[in-house]
Amino acid sequence: MIGMTIKKDSGELLLFLYQKQIKGEKFPDLEKLLETTKWEPNRLGLALDYLKNKGCLKVLQSLGNYQGIPNTILLSVTNQGIDIVEDKKEFQRTFSFTVNLGLISFSWGAIER
Repeated sequence: MIGMTIKKDSGELLLFLYQKQIKGEKFPDLEKLLETTKWEPNRLGLALDYLKNKGCLKVLQSLGNYQGIPNTILLSVTNQGIDIVEDKKEFQRTFSFTVNLGLISFSWGAIER
């Protein structure tokens, strides 16, 4: 996990969800996100909180939790989240790394084209 930060994790997660949204795919639930990313629950929870508080994700939260993460249903990447992803300079300023939307790779091994 060396080199991973909440900002970097959040940027990767936003890119992953953005790709799902533009492909018209259903967003994964928390269990599937943990399985896909292979992150510890706290790490995923921090990234989700960061994106929600930045206004990048529209979510529905309810009472209870899943492995310590508040029960969260991911609804959509917001317009603000889309603007950040699609503006390379804004993305780099927000998440401290650059991205090529034509080829996105994730620290957990998945590659989206």
